[in-house]
Amino acid sequence: SRWQQGLLWAGFFALILRSCYLSTIFSLQFDEAWNDLFFLRTPWYVSLTASNNYPLHNLISHGIVAVFGHHPLALRACGILSGLALAAFLFLASFRATHQYWISLGGTIIALSLPLPIFYMLYARGVLLEVFFVMLICYCLLRFIQQAPRKQDVILLAVLHALGTMSMITHVCFWLCTVIFLALMSAGGGSVTLRRWLQYTCLSAAACGIVLLPQALGSGLLAWHALHISSIQWPDIGQILCLSKLSFF
Repeated sequence: SRWQQGLLWAGFFALILRSCYLSTIFSLQFDEAWNDLFFLRTPWYVSLTASNNYPLHNLISHGIVAVFGHHPLALRACGILSGLALAAFLFLASFRATHQYWISLGGTIIALSLPLPIFYMLYARGVLLEVFFVMLICYCLLRFIQQAPRKQDVILLAVLHALGTMSMITHVCFWLCTVIFLALMSAGGGSVTLRRWLQYTCLSAAACGIVLLPQALGSGLLAWHALHISSIQWPDIGQILCLSKLSFF
């Protein structure tokens, strides 16, 4: 009904007011100030080519500070917007699953009122953005295993994994967990065929690798790893046995 929609919008407005108030009364942390100086006051492509954990957050923040300046609220706006997107997704997903307005609204309010989401919306750059993409991927994976997946579903998941990797580099660990999960589902004779699993694994791995490649090349990580691995003096079998005996005792 109309009053339920009004109550929902009022909840989002209260969430915005709370986030803006906290962002203005708490000073910037050291890592926020360092990120502003090193990434947001340099050209936008530095966020793609220099080693950093949250390239997508920095790209979005570049556009925000270009309009509103380097105010603490502007520096934290990406986290606030990510929290709002996550709240909208939680409400819509729970409402679609339960068809209960009050359960969906109450669950969303409780989830966004816990200390950890409040902290992430205030300080943690890119974390809630990555959590948002993780929730989308989990929702898509549930549909993936409930019905015969299509090629479009595989492409959508690959794009979401690429965005999640740009949000936080450690997203690749979550991607690996989904690969193992779908492999078990495929081996168990579910709706995920071996062909679809291979398509998902290869496309999502390629998407994650493409978004990480500029950073690996720009920061010299690939050259450093190649040089480091080639210069390693690997121990012989005698040294390995000696270390094994020492560790045993």
